[in-house]
Amino acid sequence: CGVTENIQVKWPNDIFYFDKKLGGILIEALGEVNDKIFAVIGIGLNIAMPKQANEQISEGQKWTDLTSITQIPISRNHITASLLEQTIKAIEKFEKFGFEPFFEQWRSLDVTYQR
Repeated sequence: CGVTENIQVKWPNDIFYFDKKLGGILIEALGEVNDKIFAVIGIGLNIAMPKQANEQISEGQKWTDLTSITQIPISRNHITASLLEQTIKAIEKFEKFGFEPFFEQWRSLDVTYQR
């Protein structure tokens, strides 16, 4: 449906779709350099926001949700399974190679790059 081609990220944790906030990622890590690091990763994604959400979201904050973008009902279970699968793959890649293989993709998605 073309959703992923229009996703952008804003450091440190926001996910945008055409300059509207779609979600966010928070990571809290604990550990020592050259030792094991433990991380808690939280991913918040707007799936189907109620119309009255505008009243509860900060004034001026543009937002969207997956249902509005795709115009189809979204299965939370399907999204959760897909997010878990992709997150695990990314973590495994990061463990082996660090941030370097992610850098170019990150920069291409960075909403603030060259602004």
